[in-house]
Amino acid sequence: MRRLVALTTEATSQLDVLLQRLLVGDLHDGTQTIREAIEFSALLRQESSIPRPEKLAYVDKIIDLLELNDLQDTIVSSLGVELRKRLTIGVELAAKPSLLLFLDEPTSGLDSQSAFSIVSFLKKLARTGQAIICTIHQPSSVLIQQFDTVLALNPGGNTFYFGPIGENGKDVIEYFEQRGARAPPGKNIAEFILETAARPHKRDDGTNIDWNEEWRNSEQAAKVIEQIDGLKRTRIIATENKQGTEKGVHGEFAASTWTQTAELTRRMFRQYWRDPSYIYGKFFVAVLMGIFNGFTFWKLGYSIRDMQNRMFTSYLILIIPPAIVNTVLPKFFSNMTLWEAREYPSRVYGWVAFCTANIIAEIPAAIVAGTLYWALWY
Repeated sequence: MRRLVALTTEATSQLDVLLQRLLVGDLHDGTQTIREAIEFSALLRQESSIPRPEKLAYVDKIIDLLELNDLQDTIVSSLGVELRKRLTIGVELAAKPSLLLFLDEPTSGLDSQSAFSIVSFLKKLARTGQAIICTIHQPSSVLIQQFDTVLALNPGGNTFYFGPIGENGKDVIEYFEQRGARAPPGKNIAEFILETAARPHKRDDGTNIDWNEEWRNSEQAAKVIEQIDGLKRTRIIATENKQGTEKGVHGEFAASTWTQTAELTRRMFRQYWRDPSYIYGKFFVAVLMGIFNGFTFWKLGYSIRDMQNRMFTSYLILIIPPAIVNTVLPKFFSNMTLWEAREYPSRVYGWVAFCTANIIAEIPAAIVAGTLYWALWY
């Protein structure tokens, strides 16, 4: 049974680090369109045995599920916060996650209406069969009701409740009231959970309540452990059956190095085409340096001094590389940031494809810029 699970805690730093490795913010190549970003993820992250037309057909389903059909050709850099979060979810869904979809605070930075829209969309995904787990920061009473299950951790990362929320928080309220913590009428259930974990509570006899111990000894915890053991057994049996019927070697990346390089090079060329200021900057340096160097040594003769000037004007060509590097490095580092933060941890493509694509994409502009310089200088 697929569920939408919320993680509510005051101390989730270690868990946040783990989730950030799985899904980092809303970082994307700003020159791509929505469809291109999702297609890129689908082509490189789905199993290589799946045909390309089938992967692209799955992208159509994702775009329809995201309700982005009218915006699929919109450039990513022009998207607002809510649409970027939808795109981030779509990029992860394009990889066909077989077990869980992790999201780290998908409502952060959104207003109440946008946050409700995102959570409602996640609820829609859960109903289609996708299991989703996400951290949620200070959810409203309306938002928390959209989740099926809540995992509450107190400072230190210890579980003190893991179970269903119920209508208007009925299940949560019932659990804590049985142990001496009563929720005020109309209280936001998420705030009640956090306050219960943070504040000491006493029973009627005056003894302090250890919520961690209460959870470990509860009937709900025993049911959760039993369910987890059942899932483990099912998983082991399924894995053994799969290994018996399938013989294949699973590498670090789903796609081959050739496919990674080809798709990434195509994306890099689109990036350069849609960001012409970078190319124009290289051409401007080549033209300016060609004119400066060419006219500084205008109409040289063949005397000894002129021959020395000919050698010196050739030497001045060494001035160009530092100027070109100053334009190349910002572009390279912006691409490397995207690769290191999102695409390599997600195993989209490796360093061989990254380096090769960056080099190939630079060659045409370098040839044209070099030709311009040579023509003006010569």
